[in-house]
Amino acid sequence: VRDIHDSDYVCLTDSFEYIDNQTYKYISKYTVIEDDIIVSSVGTVGLIGRIHHSLQNANLTENCFRVRCYDNRYADYIFYALSCYKDLRLFDNIIDGSVQAKLSLERFRSFPICNPEEDELKQFNTVIKPLKQMLNRNNSELLILAKVLNFTKSRISKGA
Repeated sequence: VRDIHDSDYVCLTDSFEYIDNQTYKYISKYTVIEDDIIVSSVGTVGLIGRIHHSLQNANLTENCFRVRCYDNRYADYIFYALSCYKDLRLFDNIIDGSVQAKLSLERFRSFPICNPEEDELKQFNTVIKPLKQMLNRNNSELLILAKVLNFTKSRISKGA
């Protein structure tokens, strides 16, 4: 959950941690692939992210749901619909838990998402595609810049 930020994509960074074998056995069936949508279900409920190719086949913790679109024509539409729901705080209406907020899978599955007409979907994808490509390029550049920054900081701290 802590790795889902305001950008659309969740990317592999130096802040990711390896897990022990016991934890791996527990979450090994929860793998993600590029462009899967993840939704936080515990704590800060309703954070939305998309899996960047740098996290292909990574394991997902039990604090998030995975949404996989088997028809890629709908992937962007569903992602941005869920993002709008988060921004409008519509998830707040289906959250359980008095001490710690929790969104059950059952309640999440009951959440309605409109099914657009074919021409609306084509128009949406035509507009989104170049924006998504630009976002992917920017995320890749940010990953490289973060590595350069970390390397530079380590060199400075060593006095080199």
